[in-house]
This record gives sequence, C-alpha cells and structure tokens, in this order.
Amino acid sequence: MPKTSKKLKLLDVDPLELARQLTLMEAALYKKIRPMECLQRSREAKPGKTADNITTIIQLSNRIANWVAESVLAREDSQKRARIVKHFINVAD
Repeated sequence: MPKTSKKLKLLDVDPLELARQLTLMEAALYKKIRPMECLQRSREAKPGKTADNITTIIQLSNRIANWVAESVLAREDSQKRARIVKHFINVAD
C-alpha cells in the first residue's frame, strides 16, 4: 500500500472493517485470560490492583468507549456529530 500524507478520517473507514479490527484486538486479549484469573478476581476485595489480563481488557474497553465519545464530541456541528454517531452504530450493528 503506497504511503500518503493524507490523514485517515473516521468516516472513511468501512464500519464492518472497523468492527473486525476492534473484534480482533479484543479477542486477542480475551484469549489471554486464564480461568484462575477469574477465580482470583472474584475473591479480591478491590479488583484491578494488579495488571492482569482482566484489567487489561477492561482498560481497552474503557479506551474504546472514551474514543467513541471524544470522536462525537470533537465535532461542533450537530449534523457532523450525527454522522459520527450513525457511523459507530453501523460499526456496532
């Protein structure tokens, strides 16, 4: 793929492809979670103190949620915000 100086825009990314890539990222992290981590986590008083695989997947999910919110709120025009929201709905669909 040739390099270009053009910045990639969110709306230029196919929703299905974005969904695939997010799924691959999350699946790779889910595969790292061991059953013992789930058992240990259920017994912890304050989960998340260690950098375990469960904490990692939670952090990724939070980063994705924040990215979606920031992507919408970064647009000042309500019509542009609506297009971004619709795009993310298509990603989730």
